[in-house]
Amino acid sequence: MEFNFIQGCIDGIIDLSTIGDFVNTWHKSTSDKELYEFLGMTKEEYKLWVEYPDSLTLIIKNRKELNNKE
Repeated sequence: MEFNFIQGCIDGIIDLSTIGDFVNTWHKSTSDKELYEFLGMTKEEYKLWVEYPDSLTLIIKNRKELNNKE
């Protein structure tokens, strides 16, 4: 699995407050990925986060629960 912001949060090695750093890194990069892909989000998660920034905690929680079911 590729390392990204979401995976780092799930693994407990990245703090939610650093998302701005990841966005800045994407802006400075030459990545062909869309920002949501770079962060490790789905389009739906990204849309939710953009509209409701506080939803990031819920996004991470839901992803952890999905990973535990697999």
